[in-house]
Amino acid sequence: MNEGKVFIDTNVFVYAKPKPAQDEAKHQAAVRFLQEIDSEAVISVQVVNEFSSVLLKHKVEDEAIHSAVRNIAQD
Repeated sequence: MNEGKVFIDTNVFVYAKPKPAQDEAKHQAAVRFLQEIDSEAVISVQVVNEFSSVLLKHKVEDEAIHSAVRNIAQD
C-alpha cells in the first residue's frame, strides 16, 4: 500500500471480527487488508462507536467489546 495515512471504515473492523454466519470472503479480505497496512492507520471516534454498536447488536459480551476496541486502539 502507499505510504501516508489510511482511514479505516467501520465495516473493515466489523468484517474482520469473526462471527457465526459470516461472509467468509469479506472476512478474509478485511483481515488481509488490516494485516497489509504499511501506512499510519486513522480511525474516528464515530468508527469506534459504530463498531461497538454493531457488536452490542450481535449480543457480544461487554468485556469482549472492550477488548476489541483496545486492540483497535493499540494497532
